[in-house]
Amino acid sequence: LVCLAVAPAAAGPAGGSPATPAAAHATATIRINGLVEQVHRLPAPQDGTLEVFIRRADGSLLVAAMLEAGASAVIEGATVDFAARADGTHTYRARDGASRTVPRVVATDAPLATTSSVDELTIMMGVLLLLMVVFGAVSMAVARSHTSTRPLLDALDHDALDDLQDGELPLDPAAALAALAERDEA
Repeated sequence: LVCLAVAPAAAGPAGGSPATPAAAHATATIRINGLVEQVHRLPAPQDGTLEVFIRRADGSLLVAAMLEAGASAVIEGATVDFAARADGTHTYRARDGASRTVPRVVATDAPLATTSSVDELTIMMGVLLLLMVVFGAVSMAVARSHTSTRPLLDALDHDALDDLQDGELPLDPAAALAALAERDEA
């Protein structure tokens, strides 16, 4: 949603709040379910009230007014579900300069979050990815430790290994290396 400036809803029955408290109670409640796209705190004299832009499953946008005290589940990216009553329309100016009018509702109960932007599946996928990276690093380290001794054994001459097994080399390591070097030259 692209909202630059928000114009307050017109008062009265022609598009804003009902004119009397009796008219407000006469309006039937409806169920609102959708994705929270933007949340704005309204300035004085409406302190403690949130204006929430909600994208419904059918793609339509609406604005919901609700008390901030009961709206702890209302964060951008969360899917919310709550009862509300119709309250006319709301006109706002988008970033492109166009003026748009959307339905406006007033929440009659505290919204409940049905999902959030970081849901359980996302967390599980992150943990799984982390485990795969750790497993891959450990596997590579183990593979390197096993292959680091093989080139040394493969580089030794098989005749020299036979000589080592026969016990013909001196016990002194330096003398044994010198004897192997002499055999290699021959």
